[in-house]
Amino acid sequence: MGSLTQLDLPSNFLTGPIPSSLGNLSELQQLYLYSNNIFGSIPEELGLLRKLWVVQLLDNSLTGPIPTSIGKMVELSDLKLHINKLSGPIPTTIGNLTKLTTLALYLNELCGSIPPSFGNLAALSDLLLQENKLSGSIPSTIGTLTMITRLSLVMNELSGTFGYMAPELAYTMKVNEKCDVFSFGALTLEIIMGKHPEDLISSLSSPTITIGDLLLKDELDQRLSLPTNEAAGEVLSIAKIAIACLHTIPQSRPTMQQVSQELSTWKSHLPNTLHTITFGEVVDLRVSTI
Repeated sequence: MGSLTQLDLPSNFLTGPIPSSLGNLSELQQLYLYSNNIFGSIPEELGLLRKLWVVQLLDNSLTGPIPTSIGKMVELSDLKLHINKLSGPIPTTIGNLTKLTTLALYLNELCGSIPPSFGNLAALSDLLLQENKLSGSIPSTIGTLTMITRLSLVMNELSGTFGYMAPELAYTMKVNEKCDVFSFGALTLEIIMGKHPEDLISSLSSPTITIGDLLLKDELDQRLSLPTNEAAGEVLSIAKIAIACLHTIPQSRPTMQQVSQELSTWKSHLPNTLHTITFGEVVDLRVSTI
């Protein structure tokens, strides 16, 4: 058995716990035990299987925490533990799995926050954490996962924004041009502000927080002198475009073609001073000119 590379036993009415002796199968690369009646905890010994690249234990009755030793399986690309009764926090060590493309932990009883180490999962395309008991702020590192095509965090108690990622992606799980436009807007604001615009993005989407009276000049990169004359008009035009790209209604965001046209056209009618321009006026410009 020491040379076994694939253990494929799904939908076999298996019952009982996963034996810790599974950790002796040092050559194992694929583990399929889904859709059985397996209960008990996931053994820590699973982390000894450094050649595993597929682990599918979904649709069982597993309980207890996800073992931290999972973070040692550095070849892992497919981890599916959904539809169980797993509890406790998500291990930060999952952030070590840089080859991971699919992480499905939904329909469990996981609690605590999403580890910021998830930002290390550069290859991740599917992140499915819905229907748990997760809470706290969504780490901004989630927004750096450029390969994401399916993301679901619904039915948790999470708050915050998604960094460069369009917020609706967590609900629709569909990547489209409007998501790319949102990312462009967030990145553009970061460039002119000198910091990630997380608070500003949250304010734009909040019905209770107003930024209308906030001066644009106070949010620009304070390490640089305030632009004047033609440069001021250009900064205002860029801010207007970026704010338009962050519209909470995806259909109301411009297309990238419209963004390109706006960037290539000088707006001589825009003010050439930023001393008194508020974000409310920037938003009004967005509505009237894009």
